[in-house]
Amino acid sequence: MKNGKEIWKAAGLAAGMIVTAVCCSCRGPVELDGSFGGVSASDSQEGAVEPVRKTRYVTGIEYPAGYDWMPDLGNNAEGAVLFLMREESRILEIPVGYDNCVSADADMHRCIDGHLYTDFSTDQETVIKKDGAEMFRFFGREMIIGMLERDDGLYTLGQPRSGTGWVYRRNGEIILYKGAGQILHGLYMDGESICFSYMDPIETSGGVRNLYYTVKDGSPQSIPLTDDIIGIDDALTLDGTTYYIARMNAIKGRVLFAGTDAKALELPSDASGISDCRFITDNGSLFISGNISGGGGTGYGDSFWNGTTLICSAGGEYRVCGSRVDGGKCHYAARAPYDGSTIRVYMDGTTRLLAAGYELIYQSAFGAGNGSCCLALSDTADSDRPLIWTDGNVTAYEFNGAFTSVSYW
Repeated sequence: MKNGKEIWKAAGLAAGMIVTAVCCSCRGPVELDGSFGGVSASDSQEGAVEPVRKTRYVTGIEYPAGYDWMPDLGNNAEGAVLFLMREESRILEIPVGYDNCVSADADMHRCIDGHLYTDFSTDQETVIKKDGAEMFRFFGREMIIGMLERDDGLYTLGQPRSGTGWVYRRNGEIILYKGAGQILHGLYMDGESICFSYMDPIETSGGVRNLYYTVKDGSPQSIPLTDDIIGIDDALTLDGTTYYIARMNAIKGRVLFAGTDAKALELPSDASGISDCRFITDNGSLFISGNISGGGGTGYGDSFWNGTTLICSAGGEYRVCGSRVDGGKCHYAARAPYDGSTIRVYMDGTTRLLAAGYELIYQSAFGAGNGSCCLALSDTADSDRPLIWTDGNVTAYEFNGAFTSVSYW
């Protein structure tokens, strides 16, 4: 898949039949002669460019020898350090703790373009650091849910640690804020523009009405909805076109809109519905994750679509605990929600079963790049020893602690 505007050609006879059926029962979606906006749902190999090889980065927390960190996961133990690895080499270590304004919580650090960014809440402020050096701080205690750096500054999307709503900032200065509502899709780049989307609940005489917006470089743009649309699961822009996943009257699944064009997500005939849909993008490729109900209790469950074409499902009893799209291919890890269940890794159509005792603690510790699938694990059968699993090959490490994320840049 080349870009967001090339995802839409007919995804096969089954998908076409589904779309035709649902579009006859509503005013919004329109079937366009078996194609959708003139764009392809599959990759063309013509003129393909060899992808640039990326570098793998892994973050983690190391605790003092003998410290039992598992019962207090994310605790800022004295002497603990946050580290960043580039391939197999540890390139950065930062002491954690209140005095250092660095947390061991995996939600409060992330690797972006090979740099380690952290956020920390004091009693009154939020402190942002890059590679251990303070960039800025601002009044208010926020949980950072999105972060991007551009030549003109560091942009953050945060939620108050007490209260509701969200705040969008550049270098700590407020650009936009809402006291209610929720973020649909966090910070991402569309070309040179920084974007996100949100839902805004409005009180009316008939009750609460949800409005939906995309934001591009700080400017909100409303998403026009027909009367058939009940709500939106996720929304983003690619190459300037707004895409969103809609819940609609009289349709048991979900409908994908590209501007005013629309097409239903492929749904098995014995399924009863789709929920919790989210966009996944990779260099312009557009995938969707969601949960398919039905299937007799053993099928479907957490599932993935390429455009509107259903490509794989984890199975009814399994839950996806980490996923990535790389090179237009989908990879995920899943496990059943009971003690003793082992993790299954799905790699572009091939499923591998991990050894008993291997645990994926953090969803962000699942990565994919350069055609490889990588999981940062803990071996519960060997004193929670940290491991890195890459395409079936396992490397064990000797430090006391856990890896928290895997990413490729």
